[in-house]
Amino acid sequence: MGEDRSERRRSTRQPVWFPLEIDGGQKEGVGISFDASDNGMLVGSLNAFAPGDALTLRFRLRPEDTTTHEMRATVVRYEQRLDAPFWTHRLAVRFDKEAPALLMSHEGRLGLA
Repeated sequence: MGEDRSERRRSTRQPVWFPLEIDGGQKEGVGISFDASDNGMLVGSLNAFAPGDALTLRFRLRPEDTTTHEMRATVVRYEQRLDAPFWTHRLAVRFDKEAPALLMSHEGRLGLA
């Protein structure tokens, strides 16, 4: 029997939601995060990207934040969700560098340590 994806992950993903810009070089778009860990993120997008695509993700953790964070990442899995009403493309991305500063705060909101 195959190994469960969650058993292969090095870090636990936490549910988070914030908008982000996706820069794939020749292709750009917008998206939202569904969950994140210190080494990856599940992203909903309006645009399709392929496994192996190099991306730059830009986001603010909270609407009131003035700092825009930037993470370089690689698409490791792509899925089209025809049953989704809006974010029909799901991208699992692995950050090029671990981001241990991305942590869930005690209030359950994504924050920087």
